[in-house]
Amino acid sequence: MIREAWLKIQERKRNLRSWALVIAAYGLAVFGLWLSGQFKIEDISEFSGPLKVKLGAISGVEEAEYLFNQSKEEAPPEQIEQEETSPEELPDSQQKIEDDVSDKTIAMDVSPSPTVAPTKKPTPKPSPKVSSSPTPRRSAQPSPKVSPVASPSAAPIKTAAPDTTVVVKGKEQGNAYETNLDAGSSVVGRGLYVPIYLYMPIPYEVSSALFSAISDSKDGLYTADERKGDFKKFYSQAEGVWRLKNPVPLDDRPRLWIMLQESGYRLGDADYKKGKYLRPVVISFKVSASKGGSSPALLEIKLDKSSGYSDIDEAVMYGFKKAAFYNNGERSVSGRFTYSFE
Repeated sequence: MIREAWLKIQERKRNLRSWALVIAAYGLAVFGLWLSGQFKIEDISEFSGPLKVKLGAISGVEEAEYLFNQSKEEAPPEQIEQEETSPEELPDSQQKIEDDVSDKTIAMDVSPSPTVAPTKKPTPKPSPKVSSSPTPRRSAQPSPKVSPVASPSAAPIKTAAPDTTVVVKGKEQGNAYETNLDAGSSVVGRGLYVPIYLYMPIPYEVSSALFSAISDSKDGLYTADERKGDFKKFYSQAEGVWRLKNPVPLDDRPRLWIMLQESGYRLGDADYKKGKYLRPVVISFKVSASKGGSSPALLEIKLDKSSGYSDIDEAVMYGFKKAAFYNNGERSVSGRFTYSFE
């Protein structure tokens, strides 16, 4: 979990640097375009009123009347070969037509007739329509598409949401457990888990064959004779079997359970399960924040749901308290532990 927290911090730094570079690149691009004058607006003309456009090579009164009359006839006129007209020649040619036909009124459509052949190279700058009133200028600077992030500080950072829950699941010797922690924005988790089954009630009866199978401990700390001596503190032999004679304290149970397990005892079929319906044990608790470098403490440990047997509940509660947690937040974190019997 600590490594995951470190990786998240590194990822935040990489995200911040990436967004900062993107925004700087957009800023340099906009500034360069502004310097090159690409956003300058040029006026098409300095007069208001309707615009009359010369579409072909015709000129004079006869040609103007010809176009005017042809617009009224249903029969399609002959196709007029188009010539290229530069934007600078438009005002002069327009003025020439108006001088020749000053005693007549000629209304010419700005857009070409469908029967007229299209121009070979459309003029890039003149607009087909010019408003009679001057059009207010628009801002020439486009808005770069970085609106979701206004500044590096607004870059998305992957942090735990307030309702984030840390879930730790596992199984042990036929039983299952699950720990849920309401982490929020804290980095919280379980640092040490002690098996709960080691604190369960010890079997009431053990066969002589199993007692004879007790050997040296696998860790090499105890010999077979030493382990059998510990076994006899709590068991006595009668009628070919060994029966429990004294209650076993909770702290002594792990030593006996490990001894029985290494001798061949099947923990999944332990005596404390036989003939019983054991409901899941649910424990609620809190993990305090770390203060002064000390490890967090378990607070407000409460049994929410019972298995139905007090000795089983006691064993689960005792074993759970042996666990250790970590919490780098500034407040305590609530949690829930569930121990199920399969």
